[in-house]
Amino acid sequence: MKTFYRSGFVRPVGGADQWSYVSDLLPVAAGEGATVQTEAGVVCLGGHNGTTPIADVRLLTWNPAEGRCAVRVLPRLRVAVANAAAVLARGWIYVAGGESAHGTLATLWRLNLANALVDPAVVWESRTGWPGLPRHGCFLAAVTTPLGERLVLGGGIAGPARKQADYLRDVYQYDPDEDAWTRATVLPRGAVLGAVVPMTPDRFLLLGGSDGHDFERIKELGERYRLPSEILAYDSGTDRWTRAGEMPLGVVGASVAEIPTGWVIAGGEYSPGRRTQRVFELRLVGK
Repeated sequence: MKTFYRSGFVRPVGGADQWSYVSDLLPVAAGEGATVQTEAGVVCLGGHNGTTPIADVRLLTWNPAEGRCAVRVLPRLRVAVANAAAVLARGWIYVAGGESAHGTLATLWRLNLANALVDPAVVWESRTGWPGLPRHGCFLAAVTTPLGERLVLGGGIAGPARKQADYLRDVYQYDPDEDAWTRATVLPRGAVLGAVVPMTPDRFLLLGGSDGHDFERIKELGERYRLPSEILAYDSGTDRWTRAGEMPLGVVGASVAEIPTGWVIAGGEYSPGRRTQRVFELRLVGK
């Protein structure tokens, strides 16, 4: 049985080992939500409260003087959903897929963040869903291609896994101007709840993500089962995936935060049902 928390930990951007416990970081206990880092703060989208998926959307900003997060309520999602994917692109927050109380979704919604911050009546827009299976635990990234700006969506899983083939590898590019999808090069392996790190406008990394390997032996292996540590790189200019190294510990569901020197990758699940407190930094060369 999963336990959800409203507490959390905070550290200075440059203080790798200076974590402070905050008992009331979130307004309610929740997990399995999507997050988007913006100039205004961190936007938390949907998730699960231990009983049901939720539709809450909140903007969190840290108040160092008071030692707490300031929370601002934003327009709720169109449907309560957990394990969705989200990204910020050209001022819009996009949310794709996820698990609702009635099943897995193949939906794409977007919200203009600047408008939502000044007008509480703004609502999420429904856009065209991708031409593939519904899924949760997929990835969503924003890139620049030779044809313009695109979103890239792929991986995830359509429902309860019964075999390795259930871990999806198909990938799609979305054109926000045309509200249209095209197929892209498939993933080298399945990837559920992988973490996206945007490296350059036309290139991102996909860290970890469950691929269903040795699926029939997961219970037998127990804690010896390890999730993939492989890092994949996607180049939108060539529409190609390449192998780009290994994580120190393969995890799924990790949180990613961009800092001036690179990216912080925190937490996640390293084996089914087993979480880690480890934190890694992916550093830019020369920083």
